[in-house]
Amino acid sequence: MDIDKKKLRADRRVLADRIRAIKMVLRQRWTQPMAETQRMLHACKREATELSILWAHARGRRHLPDAERCREVALRRMGEYVREEAA
Repeated sequence: MDIDKKKLRADRRVLADRIRAIKMVLRQRWTQPMAETQRMLHACKREATELSILWAHARGRRHLPDAERCREVALRRMGEYVREEAA
């Protein structure tokens, strides 16, 4: 299986921009409850980690020390980024 690295790279970039935007909001004076914003940041960071695991897996490496977890996450997420084969 061949991974569409261009799409993966673009998704990682979009996610990084989203994380930066959320952090800017959280760094300002809190005038309202921020629990939902913090949960959104956590979810984005988890997503970024999973995409980084997939990126490392595509290069034959591990992103985290736990090899089994890396493999499980990479195989689960790979379906979104498999390049279509030409007919």
